[in-house]
Amino acid sequence: MPYTPEQKWLLEPAKYYEEERGIRLFDVWNKIVRLQMQLIDARIANDAGLFKEIWNETVRLRQSITPFVSRDGTLFILGSIFDNIANVGMNYILNQHKVMDKLSFMIEILNFMVDKIDSCYYQLDERHVYYNATNDSYIRDFAEDHNYNWQQLANNDDSRRDLDCNPNQPIELTPDWGSAASFLEVAQERNYDFVTKLLTREPVDNNINEFFVKRDEEDDTMVNALMDKFCHYYRNHINKHLHYYRDRYGDARRANNKKSYNELAIERLEKHGWTVEQHTHAGMEPPQHDKYLLWASILAEKDERFPKKRFNGSKCKYTLISMNNTRVIEDREGRFAKDKRSERNQSILPEEATHFGDAVDKRVWTKYGHLLRQAYGFVDARI
Repeated sequence: MPYTPEQKWLLEPAKYYEEERGIRLFDVWNKIVRLQMQLIDARIANDAGLFKEIWNETVRLRQSITPFVSRDGTLFILGSIFDNIANVGMNYILNQHKVMDKLSFMIEILNFMVDKIDSCYYQLDERHVYYNATNDSYIRDFAEDHNYNWQQLANNDDSRRDLDCNPNQPIELTPDWGSAASFLEVAQERNYDFVTKLLTREPVDNNINEFFVKRDEEDDTMVNALMDKFCHYYRNHINKHLHYYRDRYGDARRANNKKSYNELAIERLEKHGWTVEQHTHAGMEPPQHDKYLLWASILAEKDERFPKKRFNGSKCKYTLISMNNTRVIEDREGRFAKDKRSERNQSILPEEATHFGDAVDKRVWTKYGHLLRQAYGFVDARI
């Protein structure tokens, strides 16, 4: 199984699974691999009932990707060490799991397909991204009312154009403060899935916009400039109630100001007429290993206790770039962590580094982190 994009040519022959029978082979395969990782944890815990339950689910998924020959005579087959368990034995698998780092084990032993750069911290795919949330009715009415003055329409860019922004509901904000650049994610919870265009019983957590400023690009203070961008765009929002998720780094006092970034930001928002309800996560930063497992549970969409997560692909372009380019690594204790070297790499634009992903993390962990602790035993596996 290839590690890098340059080696992905090895997998090209498998395209016929989807083209001929609509089977998303590698999506299903990676689900099987994650279950097999949970299977190993169940074995280590001597939980025979859980082991059997997970094993039966892997068998069911394997049957859904039964190999077949393509119309042009190609046969592509995937397998893992579990296909040879009768010969190697479970103890050998457990030993390899113990001595190898987890990513290498998943790729070299279980044939996990790394579908993002060097294994992405966030397992995003097309289920989580929507691109068309434009309020066509508003744009059409505006054009008619202004005699189709397209220049005036272009200059009147605000949230009324966005179908995924309910003006009667509060907005959720999370900053990620930095010395050279600062970032702001904008979200709103709905009971509607903009990907499937269906109403939902469970909440859908939508990232609907993003803003950022760089210190050398603004005449005003960076905090004011960032908040002003948000307030200008949402100036016509009816419900002026904000859920503000504090970036704990922004609580530190600045040498040149008696107030912190968060205090200045909230003061600026209130000056623009917003009522701010503050939320704070425990600790300076969310624990990266647990946060990784939380994201895995949310994005897998297997457990109804976790919300669905959606991103506006047009408005949240840099958020998606940031998240898709964030690598997962292991810390010294063998736990999952986020590779944040992009923030120090001068060749990478700040808006494409891990900052936007950090902002999303803080809010998601603060809102939903408790759900991870409530999940059943094998959810906290090395997914």
